[in-house]
Amino acid sequence: MDKANIFGNLAKDLTREQFEPIVNTDGVLVERITSKAHVTPAGQIDTIKLIIQ
Repeated sequence: MDKANIFGNLAKDLTREQFEPIVNTDGVLVERITSKAHVTPAGQIDTIKLIIQ
């Protein structure tokens, strides 16, 4: 497994959401989602989706 800073190497244009897989196996998908165009409304907690297939 390669080590890298999850906050590093961001794209220059973040006006659209970008999805990058961090872990992608038969049963697990973890993505880094980056964007400057989308924000979580004040008072709302970011959520983590866990999808088990």
